[in-house]
Amino acid sequence: MNLGERLRAARKRKGWTQIQLVEHSGVKQGTISQIERGDQEKSIFVVPLATALGVSPEWLESGTEAEADAQDAPSHKDLADKELRDTLAELRPKEKAGMLAMAKSIIAAR
Repeated sequence: MNLGERLRAARKRKGWTQIQLVEHSGVKQGTISQIERGDQEKSIFVVPLATALGVSPEWLESGTEAEADAQDAPSHKDLADKELRDTLAELRPKEKAGMLAMAKSIIAAR
């Protein structure tokens, strides 16, 4: 199995389309498609793809490590949530109030 075959197999096991993998990993659909077709033997996107799929980057890249080893790895969403919390923690109280108001207006506009 090569990188593309492992990527496709892991994505299908999750029951995801390529578009769903885009949403969870942040990697462009064209890049995912190229990897799955075997047009790319190596990729700088192995870590975000593996994290989103819940497999280890080592397994995805080379097939040498058991997939189950990454089951406890944080998801891409968890990492983004942590980054947001860490960033907000650095704001001053007035800045936090402004960010909260902006977030509420974004949600209300949906």
